[in-house]
Amino acid sequence: MKLKILRAIYFGNKVVVEGEEIETLEQHGRELIQKGYAVEIEGEQNPIEPEPEPEPEPEPEPEPEPEPEPEPEPEPEPEPEPEPESKKETKGKKEK
Repeated sequence: MKLKILRAIYFGNKVVVEGEEIETLEQHGRELIQKGYAVEIEGEQNPIEPEPEPEPEPEPEPEPEPEPEPEPEPEPEPEPEPEPESKKETKGKKEK
C-alpha cells in the first residue's frame, strides 16, 4: 500500500519526513493511518480488486485471399504397348 507521510517516522532503517511517499504492507499501512502518521495515496487500487482489462483493439479485417489459379489437368499417361511375345512362347502356341 502506498502512503503519504504526515509526521516523521523511522521506516526502513531511515527517517521519513512529512510529505514523502512510502510503500508498505497493508497491515502496517493501516496502523500508520490509524495513528495519524500517514494517509493512503488516493487512486491507489487495492491488489485484491482486479484491474479493468483494456478493451482489445479491433482486429483489422483480413485481406481476401487471391483465388488460386486452376491447376492444368494432367495429361493422361500413354498406355504401355503390349510387349511382343517371345519366339519360345509363339512356338508353344502354334503347336497346340
